[in-house]
Amino acid sequence: MSQTTVQRSGAIKLGSAKVEVGDDVGSLKNLGAMRGVTLSESWDKIEVESDNAGTVKEYIKNQRVAITGNLMEIDLEILDEIRGGIDDYSTTEDSIVEDYDQTVASGAWAFDEFILLEHQNADGTVPQIDTQGYPDVSGSVDGALAHGTDYFIVKNGEGKWGIIVIDSATVTTEAQVLTISYDYTPAASKNLTSGGLKTINPKVIRLTNTDENDKKLQVTVYYAFVEEGITLEFPSDEAEDVMISPINLVGKVDVDRTAGDQLYEIIDEQSTT
Repeated sequence: MSQTTVQRSGAIKLGSAKVEVGDDVGSLKNLGAMRGVTLSESWDKIEVESDNAGTVKEYIKNQRVAITGNLMEIDLEILDEIRGGIDDYSTTEDSIVEDYDQTVASGAWAFDEFILLEHQNADGTVPQIDTQGYPDVSGSVDGALAHGTDYFIVKNGEGKWGIIVIDSATVTTEAQVLTISYDYTPAASKNLTSGGLKTINPKVIRLTNTDENDKKLQVTVYYAFVEEGITLEFPSDEAEDVMISPINLVGKVDVDRTAGDQLYEIIDEQSTT
């Protein structure tokens, strides 16, 4: 026998979360595949006692929130981002790949939507054909498209290059295959060195859970610092598993923000009904 019924179906949360870290909300980078992502808030409780009237005041201090989990994608660029400036990250370039053709199927793109270039330059510069400053783009129906008129080369919030095609006079339909041609120079290796840098810069952390209706539960921690050093857990050669790297970041109050909004924000689109 049930004692009650579900009161707010949207308040029952399912699924995991995307975890992003950056210097601000405009530069968040997706940490990728993870296990065991947890957000946990805590504080120190203070009780002021009198001699003759018991507790006269209760308050909290050192309010904080910990974000922990295990990275399954061991990417030195991401580790450098998390660690807030205590490392030196660089890349070693490989040989240039010329005239690479990336195809985007009909139905896989739309006007005014970002199309990520599959390959990026190791140094972060724009992939382009013959140093013209942008890739060549053509449609299976409309032929060659003009940069600045039919499409634009842009960088997304994660610092990756791509194109946006607009509904111009030349581009007559979305029902066509796009071909994006460009040169790129990949990284032969990513390199991270550490030791001697002492100042840890604060990071913004965002956790996002999206349900089947594309509604989000989103938590943004404004002012967080890495709490622990790198750990690489090497699995057994016989284990059917991958290497993981635990992360632990702790959010603290940002006194430059308005009181009551100094630690985190939770936005819930899922339980509005």
